[in-house]
Amino acid sequence: MPRGYTAAPNVGQKPAIPETTAEGPMPRALIFFIVIILILAGALVFLSSQARETATQPVEVDVTNDAGR
Repeated sequence: MPRGYTAAPNVGQKPAIPETTAEGPMPRALIFFIVIILILAGALVFLSSQARETATQPVEVDVTNDAGR
């Protein structure tokens, strides 16, 4: 039975199952992109967990004066 470009399908039969191509490994660009995203997310988590800036000395001003004596 011919199966060429112009072969007509048999009436009443199911269409031929297309050949599935085996998918290869993920492209390197996609893997690289995922790795960069994971590194950026890790860096954001790391930086957000660092200690915040605090004052080295308390900011207090002496408000008493000699006018009340």
